[in-house]
Amino acid sequence: MKNKFCKPLRKGIFYHVYNRGIGQMPLFFQAENYHYFLNKLTVRIEPVCEIYAYCLLVNHFHLVIKIKEHGLAEAYENRLHQPFSNFFNGYAQAINKQENRSGPLFQRPFKRKEIYSETQLLRTIFYVHANPQKHKICRDFRKYKYSSFGQLSNPLIDSFISRDKLWDLHGGMGEFLRINNLGYEDLRLEMLGGYHVEQKTLSGL
Repeated sequence: MKNKFCKPLRKGIFYHVYNRGIGQMPLFFQAENYHYFLNKLTVRIEPVCEIYAYCLLVNHFHLVIKIKEHGLAEAYENRLHQPFSNFFNGYAQAINKQENRSGPLFQRPFKRKEIYSETQLLRTIFYVHANPQKHKICRDFRKYKYSSFGQLSNPLIDSFISRDKLWDLHGGMGEFLRINNLGYEDLRLEMLGGYHVEQKTLSGL
């Protein structure tokens, strides 16, 4: 039976793309690795998609993307997965050289979940940004260095994220920040004492 999280990519569809290191091994060993990953990400996959959010953790990553409907290079028209494969393989080769190792770095195939509604899209973007706090890597996901939240909360920072489109989805940058501030408080209370706040933050979107 085909894995429901590995279906072929389709034009015009939003996806939550994620993957982890094989055998739970790290994907990022140095600060420079995070920057290299993001640089190669934009070069390799922007020809086929728009990037709405990302978060990089030591042994896994999350992306929210939308596959383009028009303007695709002929080589990718029927091979939408190819830029992703090229990207993962290229990054793995660089890490293998750095760490003097061989073999696969990522689990295969990479996972992708279709996003079917605007509400699901906004929930997924929040989930991606909140991931470091959920995993207790940081106390406040809004301050985590290796996610797109910083680019989305400060219009003065250069960004490859589809920032204006994401702000429009939330009703503006101010509303995006308000929702995420509420989300942070809900998450903090839940993790502190097991106190679960009603999903007021995202359920009304």
